[in-house]
Amino acid sequence: MLERVGTLWSDGNGKSFSGVVTLPRPLEAGLTCKALIVRSPSKGKKEKYELHLTLPLPPPPPEPPGPDDIIFKGEVMAQYFRPPRPPGKRYKIMLWGDSGSAKTKSALEFPQCAYLDNHGSAEPYETGYPQHLYSHPEGPDDAMAAVTSLLRDPGDRLTVVMDDATTYWDQVQVKWSDLFLKRLPRSKGHHAEFYTFQPSDWVHPKREMKALIQRLIALDLNVVVVARAKKEYAGSGDDFMKVIGEIFAGERNLVYEFDYIFRLSLEGDKRFATLNKQRVPAGGKPFPERFEFAIDAQGRSTFFQVFQQYALPQHFTTPPHQVADPVKEAALPEMEHPEAGTIRTAGAFDLNQLPQGISPAKLDELKQLKDYYRMSNEEWGKTLRKFYNVTTAKGLTEEQADQFINYLKTQRVPF
Repeated sequence: MLERVGTLWSDGNGKSFSGVVTLPRPLEAGLTCKALIVRSPSKGKKEKYELHLTLPLPPPPPEPPGPDDIIFKGEVMAQYFRPPRPPGKRYKIMLWGDSGSAKTKSALEFPQCAYLDNHGSAEPYETGYPQHLYSHPEGPDDAMAAVTSLLRDPGDRLTVVMDDATTYWDQVQVKWSDLFLKRLPRSKGHHAEFYTFQPSDWVHPKREMKALIQRLIALDLNVVVVARAKKEYAGSGDDFMKVIGEIFAGERNLVYEFDYIFRLSLEGDKRFATLNKQRVPAGGKPFPERFEFAIDAQGRSTFFQVFQQYALPQHFTTPPHQVADPVKEAALPEMEHPEAGTIRTAGAFDLNQLPQGISPAKLDELKQLKDYYRMSNEEWGKTLRKFYNVTTAKGLTEEQADQFINYLKTQRVPF
């Protein structure tokens, strides 16, 4: 093999050759070619030589990642999976128990509370806790608005307390019972003053309860939810409806949302907190299954003092930050946005004046649904404006009418 030096070539025996070699293609970095000078027989006086070059093949293109590459290199899975997040979630706690078990007094001891008192339990003690801020929602909508405001601006609060979840769940059921009652079809002899939930009706109050709890849990605040106790009954067999103990009073799936659940009880002249559930983070200290606390001479609960012995102190000192609303709005029919000036005014149905696009049959079906749900013109116009930016059904296209009819039949949610 010869070594190239500029355009001068040597065979190692004292002979040198000149000439410029042009390769048919550039070589990849790190690759070399082999050159061989071969004497060619000639009848002339001048010797002739042939230059033979051996070029290496270009490297093959890389193969697409296979299953092993995904597992070990993470080209694809990294889009969906991440390393462990550092622990930083604040405490999400439920306190439940009988009347007089010091649930409210214990919740009041947590630092810098935004206190939702929908039952009036904390009102007698408010002046003793001037560091807290208080809300007295008159119904479930007010409570939801108060919690949502904390998502947007938690201020300097460190804890949010809801006292109590049992009352809120009752209020949600009453709200939806009234809404369903208003939409009962009119019929001769119909004078019902109450409404019995049908199996399919429960989706609406449960969804509202879940939305509130999801928002509470998402807050970068310590969350304390108070609940009452109720009797627990056997569900089957010879002991059906026999009292077998006590359980918290509220929507039954509530317990799955909290990391710590304590049952507070008064036994004689002593008070105890019994641990029903705990999720201990890495490096955290587990709570005992049962511990004693007291009401001191000033009428304050010592529950939080005991709680602090096992808690991470930074969760009660670090300022909170704003978080996104975790609740996604219910799927609604696709909305169209007409140009400015095309919004129509609300009015009654007029089958003789039909705009292009909606059929008389669809308009008549919408009229029947409006009457069935006993919707006022004001609510009807508000609903259409929210979905399609029109305030009369005559402004809908045929496709929009189909969407709106399906919505009314399957997931009607009044405003």
